[in-house]
Amino acid sequence: MPLQIDKWIEHRFSNGGIHKTEIDDLLKWTPFASILILDLLGTRSRNNWKKHLLLLGICESVLSIVSNTLKRTFHEHRPEPTSRYDSFPSGHAATAFAGAEMIRMELKDEHPALSYTGYAVAASVSALRLYKDKHWMTDLVGGAVLGFVCTKLAYAIFGRKKKSKISEDEGSEVHVNTEGQLQLNM
Repeated sequence: MPLQIDKWIEHRFSNGGIHKTEIDDLLKWTPFASILILDLLGTRSRNNWKKHLLLLGICESVLSIVSNTLKRTFHEHRPEPTSRYDSFPSGHAATAFAGAEMIRMELKDEHPALSYTGYAVAASVSALRLYKDKHWMTDLVGGAVLGFVCTKLAYAIFGRKKKSKISEDEGSEVHVNTEGQLQLNM
C-alpha cells in the first residue's frame, strides 16, 4: 500500500503516463558500463576489468534474486494504470544504484570527484521512473538501498574468495632458506 507521501509526490511530479521515453531502460546500466569503459581507457581503479566483470555478475545475481523475491512478497501495485503488482522495490533504481556504488568503491582512492558521478545517473533514473508513473517514491528508495547493499555484499563475497586464495598461496611460499630458517615470501 502506498504511503501518503507517495501519493503526494505522484500527484505533484508525475505526468500521468503521457511521456513514453525509454531512456531510463538504458540509463540504468550506465554506471556499470562506465566502469568497463574506464577500464578500456586505462583509468586506475581498485580492481582490473576481469574482477569488475566478476563483481558485476555477483552483484546482479544477488540483486535479481533478492529483488524478485521482494516483488513477489510485497505484491505492490504500480501507480500507473496497470494490472501489474511488482512495484516494490524498483529494479531500475536498484541496478543504477548498485552500479553507482561500484563506481564509488572503484574510483574513490584515485579519482574522488569522479567516484560520485554514478549517483547522479542513478538519481536521474529514479526521477524518470517517478515521472513516468512506474513507481512510488518508496519503491525507488527501497531499490536504491537494495542496490547499495547488494554491491557491498558482492565485494564482501569477492573479498572472501580473494582472502582464501591468498591463504592457500601463502602456504606454498613457505620454504627453508640457506641458513636453515623458515621464510615466508610475499
